[in-house]
Amino acid sequence: MMDAVTLSQDATLIDAADIRARFQEDPDLMREILDLFLTDYPERLAAMHAAIDRNDAADLRLQAHSLKGSAAAIGANQVAAAAAAVESLARTSALAEARPACITVEEQLVQIAPILTTLIEVDATGVAAA
Repeated sequence: MMDAVTLSQDATLIDAADIRARFQEDPDLMREILDLFLTDYPERLAAMHAAIDRNDAADLRLQAHSLKGSAAAIGANQVAAAAAAVESLARTSALAEARPACITVEEQLVQIAPILTTLIEVDATGVAAA
């Protein structure tokens, strides 16, 4: 199983081993939280794109802030940082710059989603759940 997806040699996008360690005592909770994240993030991204389309900086800021917190909670720190950048741009109503920043968030999420899905499907010992 792949334990990390990297953007470059020094920028880990997601560390599956770290996620497993965070929830070592409760792998069921890990699976529940990761499933919630995977269910929620597409809606957040859609809301972020819609806010940009509507020129609604306040809603973009709110959606990016929520995604930032969710990503940080599961250890997706690069995603959290990218969402924080969108939040910052929204705070200054720089919506033209927010669109490509939002796409960066989306690209990172697409990269980590398979790792998160694998973590949900595999128990804490690394054996596929029956």
